[in-house]
Amino acid sequence: MLKVFGTMAAVGLMASTAMAQISFTEDFESYADTAAVEAVWTASQPGVIVHTTNAGTAAQGGDKYMAVPVTAGVLSRTIGSTGFVSDATPITLTAYVRGASWTNSRIGLSMRDASLGTAFYAHIGTTNGTVQPGGVATGDKWASRIFGWGNVPSGNYWGYFNSANRVTGAWVKLELICGETTVRAEFDDVNTPADDITGLTANNTAVATCRIGYGVSSNVAYDIDNISISGGAAVPASISDWDMMVD
Repeated sequence: MLKVFGTMAAVGLMASTAMAQISFTEDFESYADTAAVEAVWTASQPGVIVHTTNAGTAAQGGDKYMAVPVTAGVLSRTIGSTGFVSDATPITLTAYVRGASWTNSRIGLSMRDASLGTAFYAHIGTTNGTVQPGGVATGDKWASRIFGWGNVPSGNYWGYFNSANRVTGAWVKLELICGETTVRAEFDDVNTPADDITGLTANNTAVATCRIGYGVSSNVAYDIDNISISGGAAVPASISDWDMMVD
């Protein structure tokens, strides 16, 4: 016998909500031009980040991608659904990037809260820093940044793909898998445990937006394509107080 505490209507709502995870993808193939992109994405500097068509040369064999020049401009948008990071159902942030040089660069993709602010976000790409905590040189490494979790080292943590050097002239898949207590970095689908950010504590801030670009001039031009944000829990575990049991 199934015993449910709470009204059936409320439980039905809870069940349907709990299954609603983030599922956002963007490959830019459906847009005709930059203006069409900017009708969906908000450009801080209109016309600067350019929708580009070059048959077969986009990430994963596509034809279209976004070309980001040396700029502090960004593209941002809501992702149509919201979710909370969870160890059981982490949120995965993915981007493909390509550049001829990464020297002194600040590039990448971030997922953020509804305000697109800096109270909570996770970023993946590069930073122009040359040394990470512990004194390890990072000028040739990919980087991730998280802010808003509890127990984040230094309060605003940069992590690096220590085992993975930056690659030029080819598409590279960068991925950040964000749970409550651990954030895992992957480079072309390979994870090195030493790259993981661990010992974090949960937060109840929902991911609801994403942003292309760092917001500070990168000093290099690059391409970005095949963005995705997926997973997550619909409600924080602390709010999930329905008691269900099966006899």
